[in-house]
Amino acid sequence: MDILSVKSGVIVHQVNCQGVMGAGIALKIKRKWPVVFERYRKFKFKLGYVQFIEVADGLWVCNLAGQDRYGRDKCYTDYDALREGFRKLFKWASNKDLKIYIPKGMGCSNAGGDWKIVSKLILDILTDCEVHICSQF
Repeated sequence: MDILSVKSGVIVHQVNCQGVMGAGIALKIKRKWPVVFERYRKFKFKLGYVQFIEVADGLWVCNLAGQDRYGRDKCYTDYDALREGFRKLFKWASNKDLKIYIPKGMGCSNAGGDWKIVSKLILDILTDCEVHICSQF
């Protein structure tokens, strides 16, 4: 499933705390829904923060601050921040009865994380939400 073709629910992706959406799925989201980037730039992110932006009726994008800085020279994904952000996301989505769409490899390709660790985090803290891992974006 192409995560960017989802019509309802919440699409989550990892962002940095520096106000840059310059690569990967973040850049694609920025181009498809410019309001997501506009709101992201105005928000003072700290690790583990989440921000929800409604981009269409019943469709939300969640910016999850899972990395402080960015680059490709080391692992920038902060697993504790991801854990905290996922907890907030799952609670929020559960209260609204929304499906969650997560890109496969979130926090891994550009940010250098390990998908085995990230996917285990998701499973360990998953509540009663319906989660879909999307391999296309």
